[in-house]
Amino acid sequence: MRSIRSLAALVALSALGAAPTMAQTFSPGSATVGDAAALLGFGVAAAASGDEIFVGRPGEFAAFPMPGSQAGSVHIFRRAGGTWTEYASLTAPRGSVGDGFGEAVAAAGDFLLVGAPKENGARGAAYVFMRAADGWELVERLEAPEGAEGDAFGAAVALRQGAALIGAPGRGGTGSAFAYTASGGDWTREELRSSNAGADARFGAAVSLEGDRALVGAPGPFGMGFVGGPPQFQAGAAYVFRREAGAWKEAAALTVPSGGALGHAVLLVDGQALVGAPIADQATGAVFRFRPDEAGKWSAAGKLGPASPQAQSLFGYSLGRAGSSLLVGAPGSGQFSGAAHVLSATGEGDWVEDQVLTARTRGLMGFMGNAVAGGEDYAIVGAPGSEFFEGIGFVFVRGADGGWTEASSIIEKEAGLSPVVGGEQRCSDDGQVAGFACRDVELVSFLPTTSVGGGRGIMVSDLWGW
Repeated sequence: MRSIRSLAALVALSALGAAPTMAQTFSPGSATVGDAAALLGFGVAAAASGDEIFVGRPGEFAAFPMPGSQAGSVHIFRRAGGTWTEYASLTAPRGSVGDGFGEAVAAAGDFLLVGAPKENGARGAAYVFMRAADGWELVERLEAPEGAEGDAFGAAVALRQGAALIGAPGRGGTGSAFAYTASGGDWTREELRSSNAGADARFGAAVSLEGDRALVGAPGPFGMGFVGGPPQFQAGAAYVFRREAGAWKEAAALTVPSGGALGHAVLLVDGQALVGAPIADQATGAVFRFRPDEAGKWSAAGKLGPASPQAQSLFGYSLGRAGSSLLVGAPGSGQFSGAAHVLSATGEGDWVEDQVLTARTRGLMGFMGNAVAGGEDYAIVGAPGSEFFEGIGFVFVRGADGGWTEASSIIEKEAGLSPVVGGEQRCSDDGQVAGFACRDVELVSFLPTTSVGGGRGIMVSDLWGW
């Protein structure tokens, strides 16, 4: 047990209504607000709380391997009069290119939890920010004890009143998750592991919290085959944990015969477990429902799919809530333009599709639906492949008739990398120079594409010596 007041305040005061998000360490300090932005993947992760939207831009897009372009960032938008405006941008204090900061985000009330799973040789980290009078302030940095390269701590994060959950899917070969629980002014940290996960199960790749329950996905590797050979996947699984007598205990291992990357997305909703399997049914994708009986035994309770199935749509890649509605991402729809499905609950605990949200993603592969989140009357759908992997967030609003319409698209404020000129800068002992990783080389100068006539969505080849 360890006494850290800031984290205890976070988990004790977090709003109950904040939605868990997909896809996720510390020295006290303050964050720089409004002056940084990454160049790739805006919309890889998203969260919503009240009238605020939080969008991660980790600097690279994991589903389509590309080199990191800048330190990651999270961009915060506020609604006023129906218009969404960015008012803050957060980065890690010593952010570096490709650190993955913003790959996972969760928001609750005045607190924000951000994962940076590629930081420090992919040992990973997670950052806690708190709203202050003059912006957002970094109050805590978390990391796994005795972390090793490849742990990917922070790959998934969830936040609820009294608890936070952080996934480390590379840890120990099978993965793990860390549960932080408040008690008075103190907090405890427990490492959760599965009872039967095999090698490369990636336990902790997705996490969700509700009440005294935690849900952890173990989908296995998720390779779409763009680079390096054919697609790779396992059947996958998800695990329910329950906190009893001050400790988290595994309550059930959830599997299905026809799973395909089951556990890539997870969501606890009103006592049910919803588990995405985006490779199921020839990559059409599915979401499987599980629920406990009166004795606490969990069993399968049905399967959700798109009303109009489409091969390779990856339905179930992401899960979120928008008020009482369920949001399901399908970034493979329309030859990877992507979409998000809105479902409503029936009286029997099932879900039926109300509408499919689409937008003009501005590119060959928008991957719309890579992340989904929402508030009572709005939804945010990330499309990080748009504009040549710069990324766009699409905001939809619910009308009086219950239908959803696109209200706006959001991107980060113009910022990006700054030029480095004026003489040689030497690689430091910790392998950094001007925010870039380095080893045995010095930096003479650097010009971003904006300095040579490029705009958003424009990339240049380093082979030609810009």
